[in-house]
Amino acid sequence: MSNIRHFPGGAELRPAPRARGPYRKKVTAAEIERAVRVAEKLGLTIYGLTIEGDKVHVQTKPGPENGAGPASAADDWFSRRG
Repeated sequence: MSNIRHFPGGAELRPAPRARGPYRKKVTAAEIERAVRVAEKLGLTIYGLTIEGDKVHVQTKPGPENGAGPASAADDWFSRRG
């Protein structure tokens, strides 16, 4: 014997739980511009810009205080290719 009783009409169906979307913070144009401006203000030569999710990586040539020397391999490469 069963103690479970089924009533006609039944219970209301619950809506399916909503799946949250990918809420990753993305880099804004202002943050990219700020990173480039800071590098230029410091007098660094910018060789590349990489964006990974919410991070901006500015690839620069080391300054003279960092022991860059007279000419680096990157300078030679860029001078040959323009």
